[in-house]
Amino acid sequence: MNTLSDGTLTPEEQGQVEQGVTRVECIDACDAKWYGCIHGPGGTPRSTCDTNRAYCVSQCPPF
Repeated sequence: MNTLSDGTLTPEEQGQVEQGVTRVECIDACDAKWYGCIHGPGGTPRSTCDTNRAYCVSQCPPF
């Protein structure tokens, strides 16, 4: 995972989702990235992690 100097994901990674996954798998992947953001090094602000997760979920396939 590439991070910017402030610990946030790069724009390319914020919404990267593997092709061919279901919505549930996609949201699970977004949740895993969110958890890593919250508990990872660098002290990323929770609001940044929440925003990245929301963007990630918005890139998931529809139901």
